[in-house]
Amino acid sequence: MIDYSEYPCLAGIYLEDSYVLDVAETPGQLTFMLDAALTPESPQYRPPRPREHHCYTPGKLISSGASRIDWERRIAA
Repeated sequence: MIDYSEYPCLAGIYLEDSYVLDVAETPGQLTFMLDAALTPESPQYRPPRPREHHCYTPGKLISSGASRIDWERRIAA
């Protein structure tokens, strides 16, 4: 498991049970559109709905400042 305390911007998010819905690439930036699993530490947390294991909310995880993005394998939808 990743120690999220090293990344304050990820506080309250449980990435292991989050879903990546889409990935967008622009020059120098990679954006992951998520259905993010929240932990009780998140201010947006609410009890999970029936049949949910976690509280989920839409969100984006943005990695910027990349000088180069290399894809091992890329399949366009």
